[in-house]
Amino acid sequence: MEPAPPSQLPDSTRANRRTLLVAVAIAVLALVLRLGFLFGAEVMSPLAGDEGQYWNYAWNLAHHHVFSHAEPSSAVPAPDAWRGPGYPAFLAVCIALVPTGPGAIALAELLQVLLSSLLAPMTILLARRFVPSGWALAGGLLVAIWPHLIVFAGTLLSETVFAFALLAAALAIDHAFARNRMGAAGFAGLLAGAAWLVNPILMLFPPVLAALAAWKGKRKVAAVYLLGFLVVVGAWQVRNATIDSGGGSAQRVGMNFVQGSWPMYHDAYRDRFSSPIAKAFNDQIEEQARLVNADPRAGLEEVFQRLGASPMRYLGWYAIQKPWLLWDWSVRIGWGDVYFLQTRHSPFDRMLVYRAIHEICRALNPILFGLALLSCGLATRQKGHGDAAVFAWQACALLFCYLTAVHVVLQAEPRYSIPYRPIEILLAVAAAWAILSRLRRPAQDGG
Repeated sequence: MEPAPPSQLPDSTRANRRTLLVAVAIAVLALVLRLGFLFGAEVMSPLAGDEGQYWNYAWNLAHHHVFSHAEPSSAVPAPDAWRGPGYPAFLAVCIALVPTGPGAIALAELLQVLLSSLLAPMTILLARRFVPSGWALAGGLLVAIWPHLIVFAGTLLSETVFAFALLAAALAIDHAFARNRMGAAGFAGLLAGAAWLVNPILMLFPPVLAALAAWKGKRKVAAVYLLGFLVVVGAWQVRNATIDSGGGSAQRVGMNFVQGSWPMYHDAYRDRFSSPIAKAFNDQIEEQARLVNADPRAGLEEVFQRLGASPMRYLGWYAIQKPWLLWDWSVRIGWGDVYFLQTRHSPFDRMLVYRAIHEICRALNPILFGLALLSCGLATRQKGHGDAAVFAWQACALLFCYLTAVHVVLQAEPRYSIPYRPIEILLAVAAAWAILSRLRRPAQDGG
């Protein structure tokens, strides 16, 4: 039997085909923009700072099968647990496939460009669960052109891989909830565990999401999802229990908490080599971080005494400034604007299309943040207790609030929000759709 011509297909089938074609076009656009930046910009010192530490982990994994950030050498290093193993494992695969340093770096960048390009259609798939196709496509388009996502696709940091893992886990649990599939729920839990291995900041979210699913009547889905997540977490924690790491994730949390409690930390850190005042201020912050990790009771008492001495100042810092700082535009610890590393000949400086994208997205940034916050409120008011669309919207809103809250407690800066931009964008799109639908309704009723 031959397929029916397009004119004879049901409207829904033709609409789905159009949506699919546009989604593919958006994905291609995302790929073109990312490749254009990767091959058009000159990034200085691609293994500076955190990139160098990730690379050390990857090199030691590939050559010694040991997770350690020690400098590469012929000697087998002592294992540690300072960072999560997810992103170093990604880099280690690249090193194993292409043993030369420049070749492995190039492969990692190309793979990240591919993963980053897939964020656009993945956003569309997730957004279609609770907004019309046209609005979902608009969200995917914003993800495709968002400058931070374009730049960081070619930066050897965990943001791109974490963004991909987050969306993959979100799509999987959405499918499991909608279809009531236990296998899909377990796979979603494993994907959430994989995302946690990339960035441990996700640690408390899967239990919270499982509680939401259970409250909505999907107790088996919630239990299997949580079990899958705990299998991954448990395996890594068993490994950590067998080593003397000398400083693991708990110390990183203590350090980030102290750093995030100082409103001037980013300025002091950035200027510590050029200003004696900034250096002294940064040294004071580091000393307090060391105290918190060495003697938590004494360290936390010192931190809370400082906060209590200026309660209104720190209330504004934690309640208003830090939430916005996370979703602001310019990277604080890095080269600035949308760059972490010093970059020359950027297409965003010399090509009209990229410059226009940069300015449009920069102007939209505070609007998207406001709409995403509104969307979180709208999500709580959705009716349909066990409805999959309601669950998807509420799960995304819960993730947005959770990530913002964790960074408010620890450290907040725009670089950290880059993996979360697709979630913010689809929430903003949902709020815009809800607002316009509400505005049209009185006009239609009046007509």
